[in-house]
Amino acid sequence: MGRKRQSALIALIAGIVFSIAASTPALANTIVRFHTVLGNMDVELFDNDAPLTVANFLGYVTDSSDPYNNTLFHRSIPGFVLQGGGFTTDGTSLNVSSVPNLNGTVPNEASLSRSNVRGTIAMAQSGTDPDSATNQWFFNLVDNDGSGPNNLDTLNGGFTVFGQVADQASLAIMDALAALPRVNANPVPPPGSTLTREQNGPFGTLPVNNYDPGIGLQGENLVFISDITIVHTPEPASFFILTTLWVGAISRRRPQTA
Repeated sequence: MGRKRQSALIALIAGIVFSIAASTPALANTIVRFHTVLGNMDVELFDNDAPLTVANFLGYVTDSSDPYNNTLFHRSIPGFVLQGGGFTTDGTSLNVSSVPNLNGTVPNEASLSRSNVRGTIAMAQSGTDPDSATNQWFFNLVDNDGSGPNNLDTLNGGFTVFGQVADQASLAIMDALAALPRVNANPVPPPGSTLTREQNGPFGTLPVNNYDPGIGLQGENLVFISDITIVHTPEPASFFILTTLWVGAISRRRPQTA
């Protein structure tokens, strides 16, 4: 192959590679879609920065039993967090059940390089044990990194941030969910209890949709996620690596006479 023809081939291959790279979004992480009652919300997961937490979360997303189908947002605190992942409903009634623990607990992967800022998703903990995360997660509605009244980056060893809302449209859905009214759906504490009704269970700040106080809480008022699906997985770099190596190998070959 002549030098000119070889150079033209290298340029063509390089052009194809760079064209593909330019036309393909530079998404190095997994993207999941929360299908909520108010619209879809895309979330980018931090595959490389919080690998154990992401693997645990995706285990629930992909499990054949669909544990996250019809997952409730069961805790909404304005100016703080919107929490879910722990309870499911059939979508029509008030029959609520706990999401089963599929993978045990996840070691804490909290890092100050991944702060609990607005729009991030982090794992909930049980009590004060930093290594107690299982299936519940929450969205940070504001910066909870210590710049305000809450510092979830250091409390209880830090809460593991493992993703972030992917775009402005999804962030608007998060805000719309957080703006829904709330009711206290916990049972009344028994006589002699020191707990308030809001403290007497997980549904003290339950968000509701199309709620009529005159009718009372109905299954259709629950704010749930019909399912969570994977819409993007990181592309393997092997294609680009092999192509680059091949181009390099050609360029190092001794030109043959035409």
